[in-house]
Amino acid sequence: MPDGTRIIPVHYQEGIAQIIPATGSASLHAAATADALAVLTADWRPGDLAPTLAIP
Repeated sequence: MPDGTRIIPVHYQEGIAQIIPATGSASLHAAATADALAVLTADWRPGDLAPTLAIP
């Protein structure tokens, strides 16, 4: 997304947040199994750090 911010579900594996692959356009399964949400800005690239929002 060139000019936007994405909110991506992630889960922690060995202390590292891993993006949960989406299986569909809504991907409720990914959201339901997430440990947190990563906030990816337009300039984010794989391997960059990103802030996360914990899901209670």
